[in-house]
Amino acid sequence: MSKDECIQITVNISESGLLPVSVLADASGLSKAAVKDAMLKGAVWLAKELPKPKPKPKPVPVANESEECDPEEPDYYGVRARALESAALETEIEAEKPTVIETTNNEDEVVELRYSKPRRLRRIKSKLKQGDQLTLNYDPEVLEVSCPEATLIADEGDYSVWYKPAGMLCQGSRWGDHTTLNRWAEKQLKPERTAFIVHRIDRMASGLVVVAHSKKTAAYLSGQFADRKVEKHYRVIVAGDVDAALPLMIDEEIEGKSARTIVNKKQSLVLRQDLSDKHLSENNSSADAEQSNHFSVLDVSIETGRKHQIRHHLASLGHPVVGDRLYCDSVLLSTVAKDLGLDLQLCAIVMSFTTPDEEVLRQYKITQELLAGSLGFMSFVSI
Repeated sequence: MSKDECIQITVNISESGLLPVSVLADASGLSKAAVKDAMLKGAVWLAKELPKPKPKPKPVPVANESEECDPEEPDYYGVRARALESAALETEIEAEKPTVIETTNNEDEVVELRYSKPRRLRRIKSKLKQGDQLTLNYDPEVLEVSCPEATLIADEGDYSVWYKPAGMLCQGSRWGDHTTLNRWAEKQLKPERTAFIVHRIDRMASGLVVVAHSKKTAAYLSGQFADRKVEKHYRVIVAGDVDAALPLMIDEEIEGKSARTIVNKKQSLVLRQDLSDKHLSENNSSADAEQSNHFSVLDVSIETGRKHQIRHHLASLGHPVVGDRLYCDSVLLSTVAKDLGLDLQLCAIVMSFTTPDEEVLRQYKITQELLAGSLGFMSFVSI
């Protein structure tokens, strides 16, 4: 197979002591170097064969009249009476069943194998055991992707808070996790710890994300988000001058689920004159071009966490987020963002929640330096 092809194979290990790189290279036709790279980037999974379940013990027969007992002995607790009643009921049920003749052919017997939940396998020198199941999900396009580095905001031991840049995923897939925040946290923290993603923000959004480092902490923090006890604020740049009275609540449902977004503050912006003249000269509709020169910086908070919630709600108002390729239907605005090399201008800047250990309210904020880098559009406008 070519290293440029997408491959997904599963191999059942029949011999102990084999190395995963060698097994997958032979099975896929890829080089050992390509398989090794895929393993380190989280594209290889291992499932262990589970032992066969022990047969259930046969029920102890209930004493009945056919067993040796003294019929003269009083039935103080009604044991014999219940046994006789149960035996009679079983006789009736068996009489109603159709006659079935079972045949057993050992050659045709099907044994159902049970496996553990698959986990990523990264240890190059780990040796496989008979009964293991090895899976390779190889997509060269996914494995070749890179992303900017995340920045640690605070390491609190059981959890940490990070600045996730635009382009970095929060969580990986079966095809790899090398461009994800949880893998970055696992590699960068000292001492090294397992990372559990508690919540997510869009890939092209930037800002604060909290990562848990134990299952107990992950469950606690996930409960905080589920119960809407986490306060989150975002800095968002949108097209047009938002003239609605603030604060403004948007409660339009998303995919049939309730969603609430609150616009708290606004700052008006205008595209720099040199850039404005450039776009006016390049477009036939001067009215559309003139309208695209006005923008607003919004402070937005959310009470729910639906997928693309802020982007969806602001676009429904007629003020799509700058750099949003999904909800922005303005070709001119998309051209402006593309020409300026802008990512999605949406950044999570403040997060407050109750800590799992001390149970006190703690607030985390993004630094001004990181904010300036994430909202690069600010350098192209004037207030």
